[in-house]
This record gives sequence, structure tokens and C-alpha cells, in this order.
Amino acid sequence: MEIHQLRYFVAVAEEGSFSNAAEREHVSQPSLSQQIHKLEEELNQQLFDRLPRSLNFRPIRFRQARSRDSRHPLAQSLPPICPPPRHAG
Repeated sequence: MEIHQLRYFVAVAEEGSFSNAAEREHVSQPSLSQQIHKLEEELNQQLFDRLPRSLNFRPIRFRQARSRDSRHPLAQSLPPICPPPRHAG
């Protein structure tokens, strides 16, 4: 797990779009998507529901990641559950 993957994850969650997140992070959309996919593989869970015209954030159960590799420093510091993002309005 790399810090840029986490940054990209946050950008996608906040922007609600891979394209907008890639623009915000100044990377190509395919590169950002590839890094998110690698993060999903490492965590062994899908982080977003990808729909034809939208993207839904999936709450993540970090206990699974923690139990999978409890020696990883990030796994030690993660909360049990990551809440869904707040929507403005």
C-alpha cells in the first residue's frame, strides 16, 4: 500500500468520479484507475461500485485488512470501519 494510492482513493471518494479525481491529482485517468485497482487487490475488497454514469462509495471494513497483514503500519492505525463520505447539502 502506497501513500499515493490512499491519496487517489480519497480524491475519488470526494470527487465521485475517477476522471475528476485524476484531474485533481494531476495524473491520467487510466493511471489513477490502475492504482485504485491495485489498492483494492491488496485490501481484497472493492472500494467503489462502478456504474455506467456514476460511482458509489462502499464502506470498508478495515478489520479484514488488519487481520490479513497486521504487521503493516497502516493496518495498525486504521479504524474498524470507514464511514461513507458526507454529501454537501
